[in-house]
Amino acid sequence: MRKFLLIALLSVSVSAFAQTTITCDSILQTSTCAGGNVIISFQTTGSFPWGNVFTAELSDNWGNWSNPLVMGTTMFVIGGNGIIFGTIPASANFGFLYRVRITSTNPPDTSNNSPNTLIVTQVAQLNQVVSNPGDSACPGDTITLYALNFASSYLWSTGDTTASISVTSSGIYSVTTTDALTCESTAYDTIVFDAALCTGIHESETASMQIYPNPASEEFIVSFTNGFSPDSYLEICDVSGNVIRRETILNNAGNEQHVRLGSVAPGMYFVLLHANGQTSAHKLFIQ
Repeated sequence: MRKFLLIALLSVSVSAFAQTTITCDSILQTSTCAGGNVIISFQTTGSFPWGNVFTAELSDNWGNWSNPLVMGTTMFVIGGNGIIFGTIPASANFGFLYRVRITSTNPPDTSNNSPNTLIVTQVAQLNQVVSNPGDSACPGDTITLYALNFASSYLWSTGDTTASISVTSSGIYSVTTTDALTCESTAYDTIVFDAALCTGIHESETASMQIYPNPASEEFIVSFTNGFSPDSYLEICDVSGNVIRRETILNNAGNEQHVRLGSVAPGMYFVLLHANGQTSAHKLFIQ
């Protein structure tokens, strides 16, 4: 008798679960921004036990379900009616063919696709800063930054509100664009003005010459490990490539030569060794 009752109860339970259904209604978008809000209503039939979770899932931007994204969840349905206040994932790409569906955990079930599509018009990936002629330049030059998004308004970290700005100093620049649907997106770009890029001198340290101390103050010492021809010499160049000091390598100096700095201003310089038909360069910092 007990076995009969248990089988009967299980049959009723299974029968109840088999009759459960989920129907996804048309979605209501309050924003088309990635990260914006969506209201998703749905209906159910049958009895879903306590502990069941309803989840709103988002397809890819072509309506495919190979890797659905979670938009929100709820455990509550009143009179067969449920609602989920969902969020468009911040990682969502631009698209007009997204679909939404509802799944349950107990019993596992999946609704129909939403009758209407979800639209994403503003995403972080689309908002980019383009720099011309590039992200680095010589001091004194100008780099122009352009916001890639076509937007209703622009706000740069400099306070400018135009679609492009011109900058002359290193830094991280950002622009926040706002479209006609009030979607905001921010993009960043790092700009470097480096004098070392503009000297035409490329550091090529070799074991044949070492400089110390570095940084230097009143003088620095050049240490040699090889012999040099009588016409060998040293040059100190500033970051613009201008020669500000020239020193002949003394034959009686042994393996070291002291170079007095005198009135050389603090900053970064290059020490060029011209010897045996070759030139090598070392950075020198003067403090």
